[in-house]
Amino acid sequence: MTVEVTHALHDQLATQWQRSRDAIAGQEAIIAGGDAYVPKPSGLETSEWKAYLNRGSWYGATRRTIDGMSGLMFRKDPHIELPAGYEYLETLATSDGKSLRELADSMVEEVLGVGRMGLLVDFPTIDTSQPRTVAQAEQDGDRPYLSTYVAESIINWRWRSLKAYRILDRVILHETVSVQDPNDEFNSVDSDQYRELGLDEVGDYYQRVWTLADDKKTWVADEPLYPVSRGQNLRRLPFFCVTTMGDFIDSSILPLIDLVDLNIAHWKNSCDYEHGLHFTGNPMPVITGYDAKEGESITIGSQACLTLTDPQAKAFYMEFTGVGLGAIAEAMKKKESRMATVGSRLLMEDPKGVEAADTAAIHRAGENSVLGSISAACSGVLTRAYKLMVDWTGGNQEDVNVQLNMDFLPWSMDAQMVTALVAAQQTGLFSKQTLFQKFQEGEVIPQGIDYETDQERIEEEMMLALPMVVDTGQIDANQQ
Repeated sequence: MTVEVTHALHDQLATQWQRSRDAIAGQEAIIAGGDAYVPKPSGLETSEWKAYLNRGSWYGATRRTIDGMSGLMFRKDPHIELPAGYEYLETLATSDGKSLRELADSMVEEVLGVGRMGLLVDFPTIDTSQPRTVAQAEQDGDRPYLSTYVAESIINWRWRSLKAYRILDRVILHETVSVQDPNDEFNSVDSDQYRELGLDEVGDYYQRVWTLADDKKTWVADEPLYPVSRGQNLRRLPFFCVTTMGDFIDSSILPLIDLVDLNIAHWKNSCDYEHGLHFTGNPMPVITGYDAKEGESITIGSQACLTLTDPQAKAFYMEFTGVGLGAIAEAMKKKESRMATVGSRLLMEDPKGVEAADTAAIHRAGENSVLGSISAACSGVLTRAYKLMVDWTGGNQEDVNVQLNMDFLPWSMDAQMVTALVAAQQTGLFSKQTLFQKFQEGEVIPQGIDYETDQERIEEEMMLALPMVVDTGQIDANQQ
């Protein structure tokens, strides 16, 4: 067994990931897929086959659905809590300089598109003999960071039984690094390597990198590195695979695969439809009973005159009048409708019987929808990853919380609801702060304002509204 061997589930999902990637990328990627998406019609030459594909028009439902669902998720900013001194982790989260907001956005898009994304919490190897503050470590560039891995690069994994639990004890990650071209000092080339994350026989976490030996056939590993947190070896892999089910690397769910397959089926119809239009859309001139002289050309059009001496001769246009293309067009419309339905189901929860109008607010909350599951999964993984980063540098992980938005659809509270909530607060059913939170949920009060800040604004406005009191006695004394 060699390090590049892939897990059975990875092999099973690889074709689905490719279909999804191509559908998200759009027409150029789909055309490049050739007969993987549209079987080549018999009798077509290669040049005709290329023309046949290029006539098709890709309907970008997959990309638009991901953009739309991501937009609903991030119409409200994530709620982020970090300990004092760790604010830099919000603006500089990953090894390639992404902020936490950008990282969350890419996580949501990846889980929507291909069902998973990997996060590795890492820390540079440093000299710990000299104590430093968090600020000093950050200034030196020695900080915890997250590395991201797409689904295809998480190639293998293994579980270990530990008493009543199963723990992930090995993950193999494929990486591509840029190295100097040995034949050109001004050029660089991509090189493959594999990063092994594992637990040794006593349960301590290590990682090592596998590269090709000089023979370009054998994979060899460097010495294992044992990262240390608070002077202790880690006892679990600092790796998270976020899916619709949370941190669960064995998930096989691609949320949009039904939409992807419909999108590709629509593309097949489009290629047939446009090919048919190309050959049947323009009328063909036909002349019968006329014997043209050698070398004679016939001009047609409103400014030309054609004289036919034979009474039986006819001149007319032959046009396509069949219903074949109409049937294809109708099939395309039905697929477009189905794609809209499949995409919207990401916001729907499973029905539990007849629903009253008032309970539609449950759907707005989206907590039981696919999009809600993705939001909760990404929130949970980001919180755990950030807890580990903060704990790694000696901070209090209990002060860490990352929550993505779960309120996907805009909803303005009506006057009747406002009156009812105010009355409930006035009778002591809940506090003014809870009322404030309800108003934020109902989008009466904008996001980004906390209760304390709002109370300060109220006090300032009340002070400005007070009448000015003038000490007239003091004025008289000064005038004398």
